[in-house]
Amino acid sequence: MAYLDGQTQREYYEGREYGQYQFVSLQDVISQFMVAYVGDNKLITSVDRTDVAFFAQRGLAELSFDTLKSFKSQSIILPPTLVMPLPHDYVNYTRVVWCDESGIKRPLYRTTDTQNPFQIKQTWGGGYDFQPNNSAITFNDFTALNGVTEFSQYWQKTPNDSGSQVINPYTGLTNVIGGGTPHPNPWFSLSEQIEESEGSYGNGEANLWTGAITEIANDQLIFRIHQTSSYGNIHGSCLAVWQEIDASNIDLLVLRAKAVTDAAGTMNVTLVSDNPNTVLNEATTFNKAYNSPASTVRIGLTTKVPDTNTKMFSYLPSLVNPEFAQYDQPGTTNTETDLFDIGYLEWTGGVDNNVEKTLELPTNVFDGPVYFVILGFAQWEDGIGGSQGQSELYVQPRVSSVSLENFYPADTLEEATGYYQSSIMWEKYKDIESAEIQNQDYKDPDYQRSFLDERYGLDPSRAQTNGSFYIDDRIGRIHFSSNVSGKTVILDYISDSLGTEAEMQIHKLAEEAMYKSISYGVLSVKSNIPEYIVMRARKEKIAATRKAKLRLSNIKIEDITQVLRGKSKHIKH
Repeated sequence: MAYLDGQTQREYYEGREYGQYQFVSLQDVISQFMVAYVGDNKLITSVDRTDVAFFAQRGLAELSFDTLKSFKSQSIILPPTLVMPLPHDYVNYTRVVWCDESGIKRPLYRTTDTQNPFQIKQTWGGGYDFQPNNSAITFNDFTALNGVTEFSQYWQKTPNDSGSQVINPYTGLTNVIGGGTPHPNPWFSLSEQIEESEGSYGNGEANLWTGAITEIANDQLIFRIHQTSSYGNIHGSCLAVWQEIDASNIDLLVLRAKAVTDAAGTMNVTLVSDNPNTVLNEATTFNKAYNSPASTVRIGLTTKVPDTNTKMFSYLPSLVNPEFAQYDQPGTTNTETDLFDIGYLEWTGGVDNNVEKTLELPTNVFDGPVYFVILGFAQWEDGIGGSQGQSELYVQPRVSSVSLENFYPADTLEEATGYYQSSIMWEKYKDIESAEIQNQDYKDPDYQRSFLDERYGLDPSRAQTNGSFYIDDRIGRIHFSSNVSGKTVILDYISDSLGTEAEMQIHKLAEEAMYKSISYGVLSVKSNIPEYIVMRARKEKIAATRKAKLRLSNIKIEDITQVLRGKSKHIKH
């Protein structure tokens, strides 16, 4: 019968589930309700377990809103956009703060003086513009000077590979010494990556990124695919970039693109002798030719989210021994043509390089999200099994230009700002320098009357310098004032506690309230139950909820004493 008979103290303290004794799982609550509240000679003679589970979930949700403690919180460093997406299980917020240099919370206050309304697209004469927003994708500029930052804001991508080698700047050769992982900007060019990592070993040597790289250079989107060796398998990579597009109310999209791919051939690589007696700066070198693969570029539309795995091989030791399943390395699925279930264009093997291709793509036959995907891949089969020389074995499928246009008029109002859903009002509010920054002494018409240092008439809601925010429930974002940019923002919020199985639990101080809530829910929908019985169950639920709220408030006599000591009259202890 005891709760802890199955767990030793050592198991608890060596584990990670601290403090779980104060909670009861929802499954246990349901089981105990079926035993204690249902049966012969009881108010509830019979009930389906599914009905009990439904009212248990409803009771948990209702208690989560205003009775149970909220443990939900998220923290981000606020970007220059001044926007924070609402959490995936968000219901309401309890507090929004930012953290100062001392780790102290600085409260942010909600403002009602601005908003982010639906910005209607208009013609030059002021009429509503029902013409389509020609570009269905957001930002397709491959200009390196301004494209790296902008492109990475709107596009998602597969991760860069982690392979690296050390380059000796005195010989210009790849030496088999040490290892290391460079940390370049994932959108940097190769030369920028080398420059960034130079001197990281203290001897002038630099890390050269030798895995799979997605970069913007020479006004192109480039997929640099190196020969890679994993678990003894020589293979290539498949890299992808994509973004979700709004294909609603669009019947037909026209895709135009240019790409360049590599034909199969051979590559000569200068290698350093692996003789352990060789002095690095006087190493014996030799040349060797390797077969290089043909590369491929595919561009199209799909209803499937691309795979983030980049490896072009399947290493599955679990087929030999199921105990080795943790070491399984499945190959990417992005190379399968059925990824593009709407349609795609393809360039491969050095054919049709920089030839513009066009494809009409119907979108009105699909429900749900649509993704625009660009991918490049190559499968290396011949190459260096070790670590030297891999930096020289690569192909570069690349995209020169791409556009996705809608030529049919829309039947619904268009949003002027497209994907970002930003209004003129929000852009103006975001661009101004906050009054909290300009006038920390409150010498501003917003803070005081016309004469210097007159504080009467001060609006208490604006008498703070921490900043403000408002929640745009239409698009699910929190907008902040400009003086919060770059600060660590913390959002405390409540959910309904039904997001995952792990959080479907009730505090023991509110366990009785759960039983009464389930009992009232079941009795209220059963037929032939006298009204006075239902009303009694309702009163018991309200009383138990009130008792749980008082218990969970957790007010201590010491807290009250501290408050009283802060008053003007001294309270002796």
